[in-house]
Amino acid sequence: MGTLTDYLRILLRRWWLALLPVVVMAGLTVWGNRNALPPGNFGVNVRFAAGLPPERAAGVYNYDRHYDWLASEYIAQAFAFTIPTNQFAQAVSRRMLAQGVAISPSEVEASLRADHTSSVIKVSMSWRDAGQLEKMAEAVSAELTENGAAYWPQLSDPGGAPVRRLDVPVVLAAAPPLRDTFDLPVRLLIGLALGVFLAFALDAIDPVIRDRRALERLGLPSLAHIPRP
Repeated sequence: MGTLTDYLRILLRRWWLALLPVVVMAGLTVWGNRNALPPGNFGVNVRFAAGLPPERAAGVYNYDRHYDWLASEYIAQAFAFTIPTNQFAQAVSRRMLAQGVAISPSEVEASLRADHTSSVIKVSMSWRDAGQLEKMAEAVSAELTENGAAYWPQLSDPGGAPVRRLDVPVVLAAAPPLRDTFDLPVRLLIGLALGVFLAFALDAIDPVIRDRRALERLGLPSLAHIPRP
């Protein structure tokens, strides 16, 4: 078993092999993120209530309005799945362009997230410019509250807006995702660990005798030692 000095000599001798995976990992990370959208520095959450006016048909029992509430949950779920689509992003992009803000549908789509709980839809948006993000939130609100029938024909004549906004959009600074913070350092550490392993593995199978200690480990005596000039 070698000493710490032996291990350091191996790393110094094969430093290029230890650093090669680090360079490869860095290159792959940069290449993989070449088309990534800029991270959003601001965020906003807006909630919407989903529901339809109750139907009042003479002689028909409505089960204490149970089906009215059930339909509202269906609407919330339907729009939560609709919001992160390209069609919805195109509509929001057109509304923003009418306000003088040009953001492509693909960028809008990447900035939108939606979820639902019972009859409430929660829309989360992130963008690098606070002013543009505020206009995006207004465009999303207008599209949801005014154009629901464009996505679901069942809402073409609901007798009222199927979605109503519950919150005033408030843009706040957002922390970068943990993945963006630690992705590159973790990849570089993995590359360094792989490089160190390769350096020691190559040294273990290297048949070249490089110094007197290698002879002693083989049980062979050395007659003389010629130092480097």
